[in-house]
Amino acid sequence: MTSPDHAASRFARVAAIAEAFVGTDAVEVRLTDGAFSCELTRRSPSPTAVSAPHVVTPTLPESPEDAPPLRRVVAPLVGVLRFVEPWPLVGARLAEEREIAVIEALGVRTPVLSGGAGRIHEVSVVDGQPVEYGQQLFVIVAE
Repeated sequence: MTSPDHAASRFARVAAIAEAFVGTDAVEVRLTDGAFSCELTRRSPSPTAVSAPHVVTPTLPESPEDAPPLRRVVAPLVGVLRFVEPWPLVGARLAEEREIAVIEALGVRTPVLSGGAGRIHEVSVVDGQPVEYGQQLFVIVAE
């Protein structure tokens, strides 16, 4: 049985590795330390690939005063959502407002902007998914 302190230490190590992994082009990372082993693998993004939404909800502070402001990015129109490079991944930092996707409708590509600097907290859609007006696409923690 693992003690809570030991489990928390392992979790902190995995979280640090995952955060570093997001900022690289690496496809796979393995960590082995005695009986503890952790493997992170990234599927290479394919513009034609459609997969289930990847939603990770990091723990936020319990006090509303301490909670960072969350910014919901919603679809400005009906159409087909396409991610732009670099693909928006949970945990990715946005240094400034940038285009994170486009919505294609009637042959016109409408940009979806991040609304400012922050960290992607949730990706609610997948590339190639039809979206409705006002549908939540991303949640960004403002920084």
